[in-house]
Amino acid sequence: MSEFRFNILKDKWVLLDGERSNRKGYFNIESVEDAESESECPFCHGMENYTPVELYRKNNSEGEWERRVIPNKYPVLKVEEYLSKNQVGPYSRVSGTGVHEIVIESGEHFLKLSEHSKLILYDTFDIFRTRVAELKKDVRLKYFSLFKNYGYSGGATLLHPHSQVLGVPFVPNMPLAMLRKQESYYLEHDRCIVCDIIDYEMAADERIIYSNKDYVAVTPYASEYPFEVHVYPLRHQADFFDKDTNLLNLADIVNNVFVMFEKKLNNPPLNMGLYIAPVEGYVPFFGNFKSSNSSFHWHLEIIPRLNRTGGIEVINDMMINPVLPEKAAKVLEG
Repeated sequence: MSEFRFNILKDKWVLLDGERSNRKGYFNIESVEDAESESECPFCHGMENYTPVELYRKNNSEGEWERRVIPNKYPVLKVEEYLSKNQVGPYSRVSGTGVHEIVIESGEHFLKLSEHSKLILYDTFDIFRTRVAELKKDVRLKYFSLFKNYGYSGGATLLHPHSQVLGVPFVPNMPLAMLRKQESYYLEHDRCIVCDIIDYEMAADERIIYSNKDYVAVTPYASEYPFEVHVYPLRHQADFFDKDTNLLNLADIVNNVFVMFEKKLNNPPLNMGLYIAPVEGYVPFFGNFKSSNSSFHWHLEIIPRLNRTGGIEVINDMMINPVLPEKAAKVLEG
């Protein structure tokens, strides 16, 4: 039997239909493997002259780089673009002004999910924190995101391990929707919605797949995608960049989820991204935002790309998930 579940964080319905997974050809499972020539990879050692000017690097004890940050060679946004906003009839237009950077996570040409070590993941999160501290000096930028595309079906155009940093001049649709939802929930209940989710999940213990002293990984109640995982800070935390954010334990929990995915899902393509607070100040369609906000609670999402989508999902903006999150948790834990 199928059932609808409401995603209270994103304010949208999801249809869970376990029978759908039995349909032939419904899953599009790709095992991500090294399929590119190392000699032609612009992110490998020795190819530094083929990338845009370096913005940041971390070296090892021998002076060889371990992580690099470069501008995206094919950016969706350009920092040099003058920020302009105007109305065109009933429509709004904003110039493509912003920042689009690449974090090259390793000198190794290819890494399986389990090979994304805690150190690599820690450095990636720490570099994001470092880059945003610098990029926030540009007062045009109002929101920053860190995301990772892994595998061709995950949107990667290169398999060399990397993440991307994006800085935009407004708060995008989904972060804004979650910001507003968390605020309305707090005003109605005088509690944080994510804290309530954590408390319920810890008590129910049906969908938790891993936890440490700072974070918990959950297959969410209204998962939009099969084997989707959310990682929540256990204590209320509005600001990802707070000095008390334990990035090492965040790296630990992500590494453990990656190991589960490789073992149980055969190293699938995926997307991973942070949902963090906007830059302090006025946010259109929300109001003034401060980093000490009591309603907002950041989190991280990891989404394996395993199934196809069609008209029901696209036309209705309602995902169909063929794997119940309770089943997903058992598979990943088992």
